Amino acid sequence: MAMSRFIRFIFIAFLLCVAAACKNLDDAAAKGFLASRELFADQGYVYFDDTGNITVEFNNTEFYRNPLYNAASFIAVWVFPRGANPNARCCEGSNCTAIELKSCVVGFGFSNDLAFTGQFYFDLNPVQPFNPYADKYYIPVFAAGKDSVPASYQGEYTTLSSPTGIVNDRQQFDLYIGVFQSITHPNPVIPHRLTNEKRELSGTTYYTAIDPDWLSPVIQVEARFYPQNEGDPPGSMYIIPSFLSWAPHGEIQRFEDYRNRVLINELVGNPSGTDGNTGSPELAEIVNKTGGSLSMFGWRLSVSGANTIDLGVTVGTECLATTTIPANAYLVLAYYTDTAQANGDPASDCDFSDGAGRLKVAGVSGMTTGTGSARLFSDAGTTIVDYVQYTTSSCSVTQTGLSTASKAGIWTTGSCTTGNDYIRRLPDATDTNVPGDWTGSAIPGGVPTPGAPNT
Repeated sequence: MAMSRFIRFIFIAFLLCVAAACKNLDDAAAKGFLASRELFADQGYVYFDDTGNITVEFNNTEFYRNPLYNAASFIAVWVFPRGANPNARCCEGSNCTAIELKSCVVGFGFSNDLAFTGQFYFDLNPVQPFNPYADKYYIPVFAAGKDSVPASYQGEYTTLSSPTGIVNDRQQFDLYIGVFQSITHPNPVIPHRLTNEKRELSGTTYYTAIDPDWLSPVIQVEARFYPQNEGDPPGSMYIIPSFLSWAPHGEIQRFEDYRNRVLINELVGNPSGTDGNTGSPELAEIVNKTGGSLSMFGWRLSVSGANTIDLGVTVGTECLATTTIPANAYLVLAYYTDTAQANGDPASDCDFSDGAGRLKVAGVSGMTTGTGSARLFSDAGTTIVDYVQYTTSSCSVTQTGLSTASKAGIWTTGSCTTGNDYIRRLPDATDTNVPGDWTGSAIPGGVPTPGAPNT
């Protein structure tokens, strides 16, 4: 919509300009045919002053006469540590992945006050509606908690670089600007969509990711308190990317229950040849049965005897940090003993357009095929999504992960499927949380089908 309006305006301005013999766009603006050069992608600027405070000057190139925006709309600014992923949830605790630790908000700015700081501030400053007809929005950034709520002291918001702030000279941050068409949250318990919901899971605290309808590209900013040379003045200024380059974002549900919908589907613990060598990797397959595209960034897969794999973080899987897995697609992890063995096989495939992807993970010790378990977590080891326990002898009631899986209702203590070189779900992707979902085979008696339905 923004693109078509932008092109239409340029075309009309061009025709008017030709009729009036304009020499260039500046001349057209001077003759009044362009209400503002802002319409030619001047979205505004980010100012990082020499005391460590950030102000965003956001030009209105999108909201005039656009029926999607009204008094319930909102512009937000988030400041993260450098290297954050705005799609990743924030985590605090010992079980967090590196990207979860980086993706915690440290600063927040807003276009209209929602009385974030509680009853006292609300009494002094009632909630303000959004003005879609303003020429510009001046948005100061305040120190904020991980839930995107600005910090306050005695009823006033705390600036980013205050004595309690987090800014040091030459410190670098990632800044994002987002637009909400409506701040109303579908969950009446949550005050508005700007708040990143907090959740405690097994002693670890998580916060949902930011969820604007439109999100800017990253703006990398740096605090500059003192000049380092004559050509390096203190403070800095950054151009806001044109709204035409922003991406639709939409609300992201980070605490969805993926049990029985994202499955460990196949395990090959004893392939033909030398396990873990070139041409003979051990294999683990995961299938997405959620019905929609899924980001598995930050998920964890653990199999008895093999190293734990943090998807999107472990070397060989980093592409999953920015790649979603389509509905019904398969993710295959190929386990190798070392990098040299992994390099001998075809390159990794993180393109799921054909329904499957295959990633190589080096330095992984061998899976236990006789007796063990496999566990899939939707986070760094706390929220279990899928579990299977297998054995060639008596079924243990103390197997790794069993207690967690039992509490989650996805496995029953004392239940095991028959372990072997190769186990898979039959029929493909069947999950009723019982051993009968699985079939074990010896290789070459069983023929693995990584990246395709099990047979």
